[in-house]
Order: sequence, then C-alpha cells, then structure tokens
Amino acid sequence: RRVGSGDEGVKQARGKGLGIGCKRSGYLVEMEELQPLLARLRECAASADAPSTDAANTLLSKVKICMIRLPALAPGAATRVSGSAVEELLLAREVYELAVVICLRGEDIAAFERNMTHLKALYFDYSDVLPTSAQMPLMFGLNLMRLLSENRIAEFHTELELLPQALSSKQAHSKDGAAHVSELLSSAPVAFSMRLEQDLMEGAYPRIERSRESMPHELFGVFLDRLMQTVRGEVADCMEKAYERIDVSYARKVLMLNDSDAWATFCAERGWLVSSDNSTIDFGEKKPSLASEIEDTVPTVEVMRRSIAYAKELERII
Repeated sequence: RRVGSGDEGVKQARGKGLGIGCKRSGYLVEMEELQPLLARLRECAASADAPSTDAANTLLSKVKICMIRLPALAPGAATRVSGSAVEELLLAREVYELAVVICLRGEDIAAFERNMTHLKALYFDYSDVLPTSAQMPLMFGLNLMRLLSENRIAEFHTELELLPQALSSKQAHSKDGAAHVSELLSSAPVAFSMRLEQDLMEGAYPRIERSRESMPHELFGVFLDRLMQTVRGEVADCMEKAYERIDVSYARKVLMLNDSDAWATFCAERGWLVSSDNSTIDFGEKKPSLASEIEDTVPTVEVMRRSIAYAKELERII
C-alpha cells in the first residue's frame, strides 16, 4: 500500500519509521524478498556446476524485478543518496556483478555487455558515495578482455582512460591518488588484459595462447578463446590476400591449430580447398584489392592532374 506520493509521501514514510527517503511502505518487505534470491544468485555465480543458463537467467530476472521496486533504483529517484539508499545501491551493485559472472558462464556476451553497462554506471556515478568494490578490478579486466576479443582496440584504450574515474574523488585527489590509480591498473585482471593487448600489437600470438596458464580468473578463458578466434581470422585473411597456394604444415603452424579436428573445422568454415594429399591449400585466384577496385572505377590520375592544375592557378591569382 502506498503511503503517499512525492515529497509528502517521503515525509509520511519517514514518520512511520520506514527509513530515509523511502516512498514505499513495503520497502522492508522488498529487502526481505531479495535476500534469499540474492543468496541463490551467489550460489549460481560461485559454482562451476551452476544451474542451466535458463534457470539462472530466470532467477536473475526475478531479482531485477524486485530491485526496481526499491526507492533508490526507481526511475526518477533523487540524486542525493543517504541512509537506506546506500544499502540499496550496494545491493544493486552486487547483483550486477553476479549477473556479469552468470552471463559469462553461459557465454552470453550480449547480456554481459548490458549488465556491464549498468554496473559501470554504479561504479562511476556513485564513486563518492559507495565504498570501492573488491570485485571492480575483475569486472573491468573482463570488460577489457571483451573489447580486445572483438578487436575494438580504440574502445579498449578509452576504457583504460576512464578507469581512474571509478575511484572516489577523495581517493583520486588525495596525496596517494596516483597510488590508488596505479593499484587499480596494476591489479591482476586489468594488467593481464593490458599485457595481452601489447602481445596482440606486437604480433606475439603464441604468447597469447600460452597466457591461458596465467589467467587471473577462470572466466577469462571465455574471452581468450574468442580472442584466439579473432587472431586466427585476421591471420587467415592476410594469407588469402598474400598467397594463391600455401603449405598445410606452414598454415597450421601460423594459425596455431595442432588439433586435426579443429583444423578441419576451420578450413570448412573458411571454404578452403585442401589438396587430396593434404599437403597444400589452394586459395584460387586472389580477389582484387580495394585499392585496385578504386583505381578501376575512379580516374585517380585525371583527378590528381586537375587538382594540381587548380592549385597552380590559385597560386597565380594570389
């Protein structure tokens, strides 16, 4: 039952002892409903043998529906945070952290990205209100790995630039502010992603493959597999452009595909024709490059000639 609406409702709620800023008489009931659901959600996130993806997502949906009934998380909630609102925001932050883990266990990257967007809002917008989360380095490290696995290098570096903003202004502008930022960037999950980006830029692909042994968390394996697929795709594209024919042994070495089944699947996906004796791959006639296609369709020489002539005439006039 609603106590009231607007500022009058807040005053009535305070008068009835329902907590600072509560606009609902059922606030305590909602928190009590959330606690057992949150406990089950923690089990799903912590266990390697978690329930099926559908069951975990159903539970997550229930928790999110309960959360939106909380005053601090309702649309149009006041920006000033105090009292019970801090508890609600902490609960929401933990839910989204658990949601990120559950999505990765089900390898649902789209859902991971959506939950990470909500989580970053809680990290950045309330950094001066909420204590720093112990899970923040892991969450940011996983998000950096997602961007890296999708070859979104520019966004990867943008994300790195934004990381210090997740610290409270008190931390960032204190005497030890630089130390706090350095601690975040040097944390195992973030440092692991940064090291892989460096290996990727250097073309040290075998080192990326071997990094599986030093993963800071098992969930990084999801993105590491996707990163290796991206790397192999880029290398395969280059081989198709550079060669008409190539030795199978060399191709498998460059692509780091030692498993015969994985190699056969990769060739089938790319539509490669392997010789009967399994010694060479025939890419066929190389497709014309973009530059040559432009040269054929646009009279570049004539355009350049006219541009130079215009420049000369303009110089004379001036």
